[in-house]
Amino acid sequence: MGQRNESFRGKGTFYLKKKGDDTNGFLPVGNASSGDIAISESKIEQKDYEEMGGAVIDSIVSVDSVQLSIQVLNLNTANIARAIGGVAASVAITTSLAAAMTFTAINSYVPFEKLPDKTAAITLTDTGALVTYVEGVDYELRNGGIVILSSAMAGTTGEISYTSVDADKIQALTNIGDEYELIYDGINESKKASFMLRAHRVKIGLTQALALISEDFGSLPLVVDLLKDSSISGSGLSKYFELDKERVA
Repeated sequence: MGQRNESFRGKGTFYLKKKGDDTNGFLPVGNASSGDIAISESKIEQKDYEEMGGAVIDSIVSVDSVQLSIQVLNLNTANIARAIGGVAASVAITTSLAAAMTFTAINSYVPFEKLPDKTAAITLTDTGALVTYVEGVDYELRNGGIVILSSAMAGTTGEISYTSVDADKIQALTNIGDEYELIYDGINESKKASFMLRAHRVKIGLTQALALISEDFGSLPLVVDLLKDSSISGSGLSKYFELDKERVA
């Protein structure tokens, strides 16, 4: 009886749970276009010096690292925060937000404190509200601020009144080194068979490419280190990760 062929085409979802967080549990990473495990090794070889042209007579292999590379397509707040080692906080909507501003030189960009709701009224005046500046004449409204257009406005101080949008603020590189558990809940489309990976202890590396401008839909490459979990004990049990693969006929 010959060996059966098992082709593989994987689809599935990655889930992450902070170590010790049994309240929130495993939360989905979301849509990802790829997920690849790479095991890096070091090898010491002993050559055969007794025979002419002798090759290798023995070798020792040790594992350097185990990494999972995920190309994440879901650029939600949680994923971006994980990728840049950040902490996210909600910024609530503020109506009629009034603030003093310094209007710099012509063609310069002046950011708002919060992201403005561009569908709501935005009013810019000089100090004391004696002059109201006109959009398209004195300034250009952008996504998070204004560009100064007129010499009458440039180099002065003034006031702004606007409504902010509901937003998230992520403080980068403030939360590096969190440990997680990871599960991949997948399926082999070729055989319609379930496939699961469970990594007991992982850390997410800082992303090497958070594209702010792109031709296509953005993606977020994550490199996850699969680390040894010394709490796993028992003969034949991996301290790194395990796979469950549905047997197919």
